[in-house]
Amino acid sequence: MESYNYCEYPGDFNLVNFTIEGTPDTKIILPLLRRALDTTSQKFLLFASPWSPPAWMKNNEEMVGSSFPRGLKRGLRYEATWALYFSKYITALKQRGFNLWAVTLQNEPMAPHFTFSPGAWEACYFLPRLQRDFLRDHLGPTLAADHPEVKIIVHDSQKPNLFHDSQVLMEDPETAKYIAGFGIHWYTGGEAFDVVKRTAELFPEKFIMGTEACEGFLPYAFSLASLASSPVVLSLPLPYLSTEQGPIIGSWERGEHYGHDILNDLESHAVGWMDWNMVLDQTGGPNHVGNQCDSPIIADINQQILHYQIPYFYMGHFTRYLPRDSLRVSHTTTDSALETTVFITPANSTVVIALNRNDVGIQLTVNDNGESFVDTVPARSIKTYIY
Repeated sequence: MESYNYCEYPGDFNLVNFTIEGTPDTKIILPLLRRALDTTSQKFLLFASPWSPPAWMKNNEEMVGSSFPRGLKRGLRYEATWALYFSKYITALKQRGFNLWAVTLQNEPMAPHFTFSPGAWEACYFLPRLQRDFLRDHLGPTLAADHPEVKIIVHDSQKPNLFHDSQVLMEDPETAKYIAGFGIHWYTGGEAFDVVKRTAELFPEKFIMGTEACEGFLPYAFSLASLASSPVVLSLPLPYLSTEQGPIIGSWERGEHYGHDILNDLESHAVGWMDWNMVLDQTGGPNHVGNQCDSPIIADINQQILHYQIPYFYMGHFTRYLPRDSLRVSHTTTDSALETTVFITPANSTVVIALNRNDVGIQLTVNDNGESFVDTVPARSIKTYIY
């Protein structure tokens, strides 16, 4: 794992030397993605999220970290070139048979631990007003001309800031017309489902989707916060994420965290949820900056064993039983201790997902148009009902 980009030539504002050949994309990522796509007839929705422009486009002259308050160098040449970079990347993937559904404008554009911490990740600081102007003046028009089918996702960061940042991004109609939706992460500020719901109700024409989450990251995040030379917007402690870094084989608690977040994001009008990692090795890597994490599948390279983790099965209650284009329906519940969501599938089946994070079983009675059934959702479990 390493930092890399597709144009290492300073001053190449027309990106004449842009290429993805010889990068991890063509060596590892795209061949693996092709194998995955070939295993199913279902349509994959692929999106890409940039972490950093090439160093020569940035104020700090490095891909790692970012200057504040602007990561990208000021000026028409740099902003237009960065927008062109998106377009050329999408074209390069199309030429290899991969059609992107969407791109995000920038991964975690307001994450201060990226900006100020030693050993940080690749980053590019983008204040909401700068995102708004870049999208309006450069990225939006460029993709509308070159790849009009590709959607643009903004925010792509923590939930607590969504309501404020979305209003800045949406206040200019010329920017708003290019925004398809908002991406959210779960790493700071606790649950913030109310923020997601308020944003969805304010901008019902835009979708909200979970674009990144993982377990086992917290000690690394805590260490970055302690090193920061600027206030960090981590709300500590995070109420429902475990605080041990890296994989924990068989952790039921981490599965519950996934179920809780996915279900309540959906109940707050989100339309999807994505894990940061599908498979990691037994250390929670590989990772080039040491922030080992957990994932739904752990591949023990030494023992040649795949561990299908509890989060994998919790996610399965949503991915298996809620096919694309399912519609969430409103419902009422008389017991707040039981977390529930209800959907109608394209096949007109009703799906009820019930999550019980308590130490005792809870009786569930489902009433729907005069028909009803009763069941018990056992302690510390998730159950799905289809009728």
